[in-house]
Amino acid sequence: MDFVVIGFDKPGDLRKRLRAAHLEYVRDTQDRFKFGGPLIAEDGRVLGSLLILTFPTRVALEDHLAEDPYVKGGLFESVRIHETRQIVPEASPGALAQEIARQKAESK
Repeated sequence: MDFVVIGFDKPGDLRKRLRAAHLEYVRDTQDRFKFGGPLIAEDGRVLGSLLILTFPTRVALEDHLAEDPYVKGGLFESVRIHETRQIVPEASPGALAQEIARQKAESK
């Protein structure tokens, strides 16, 4: 299953202090990532993190996140987790056409 994780930072410089350890952790677990990066304000400040990760269960995801230095170090003021599924770009050829057909059938 794919999950979107959105974490908003607490005020302060905690992100800078935890970043090297966080990057080492994600380097060693990047096979779980479809996407990961900062949320950036219009003025260039980092607001938080956006991750899209693949895990068999939400519990497995939460176990993974619990070991991330950003989480262990208390960086986030709030974290939201939602299950998702990839539509575009197509994960496999024909997946988008199948989704279109399913939607048309459901809308009748």
